[in-house]
Amino acid sequence: MADIINILIAEDEPHIATALQAILARGIRGSIVTVTHDGQAALDALHKSRFHLVISDWNMPKMTGVELLNQIRSNDELKNTPFLMLTARGDKDSIVTAMKSGVTQYIAKPFEKQTVLDKAKVLLENGHHQSFGSTLHETKKLSPKPDPVAEDEDVVSFLVNRLKNGFIEFPVMPEVGMRAAELSNDKNVSINELSSLITQDAALTSRLISIANSPFYNAGRGFDSIEDAIVRIGLRDVNELIIAISNKNMFEKASGIFDKKLGELWEHSFATGSCAKIISKKLGIENADRMFSIGLLHDIGKLVLLTVLFQLSKQRDVSEDDLNQILSQLHVTFGKAIIERWKMPIDFINVIEGHHDLDNIEKCPKETQIVAFANLLVRKLGYSLVEDDGLDLANHELAKILNLDEKTIDKILEQTSFYVDGMKHAI
Repeated sequence: MADIINILIAEDEPHIATALQAILARGIRGSIVTVTHDGQAALDALHKSRFHLVISDWNMPKMTGVELLNQIRSNDELKNTPFLMLTARGDKDSIVTAMKSGVTQYIAKPFEKQTVLDKAKVLLENGHHQSFGSTLHETKKLSPKPDPVAEDEDVVSFLVNRLKNGFIEFPVMPEVGMRAAELSNDKNVSINELSSLITQDAALTSRLISIANSPFYNAGRGFDSIEDAIVRIGLRDVNELIIAISNKNMFEKASGIFDKKLGELWEHSFATGSCAKIISKKLGIENADRMFSIGLLHDIGKLVLLTVLFQLSKQRDVSEDDLNQILSQLHVTFGKAIIERWKMPIDFINVIEGHHDLDNIEKCPKETQIVAFANLLVRKLGYSLVEDDGLDLANHELAKILNLDEKTIDKILEQTSFYVDGMKHAI
């Protein structure tokens, strides 16, 4: 397969599109998955960039999957693109129609995740259009043509254009993790309800049981059930840990300098979220637990950029200086884009936009001020992508705005260090 594999999804059902994006992004190394929600949008995307595989629904607004397929097969530049039809139409007539139109593979809904992944991998290995039903040895391989950045093209411009045109792969928060976090926030949820949901994700279950048995939560005998783990950890902390575990899973897709940066970014994000929660409790803020999530995601744009730049580095050199400059220059723009994609509340965007704007921090919402100060405090603890600049934080403007004295700040640093050092390896 190519170093960078561009996959296009045309699916008007958002939950199916999101599931497909997650399956392909996790299952196919080096894949960049673009989602469109109708046939016309998919065709427009194909005319803007080269894709190695199209996965399409049949019934969609503006242009159906079969109409999209006919457009692709009648275009000299697109006609060899593998086309996987994924549809609820499982009747013989529909399959025959798709075959006559030149479909490469056909899967009827409901589908198995592994079936989609296996068929997608085969089509990508073969590299071009193969008529549905033909044998594998009849296929002649073509060299895929990814959408690289030219050596003389500015990387920042390249990334901005890809974001503007919808060709950036955004990480997907695991569905079980998101649902479990929402459920654990419900004051009326029972331990049985929450444990039943968590056990649908074996990795999440295992990680929470491991954390419950870690020295940080050590309370005697070891536990081997998720119910006991939830009781030991507590519902509030379970909610926080589910979000942290689900988030960390998105930080494990690179190597070399990118892997190092991802590790540093994860520690910084986790520490900032933890510190923001501790500050909020000191200030008596009613929903202090929510500040953990906001702080955890304040630099999420850097995650997207590191993932994209890692793939780009396979085509051209990206120096550490370039990397640092791009992260600094674009992470707010990319952070806003992913938070909007995830349909998160406006205060998440406010924090992403404002936590570095210290000149205007007095006018920012309280959440932004808290995360901005947490961002500076964890730098003192070494949890940052940049070195501590020696600022006297006890006399910083943010300390005055938040009414935090030196003794309270020292206590916040102590509690943050204790929690992060105790939990970062367990998570």
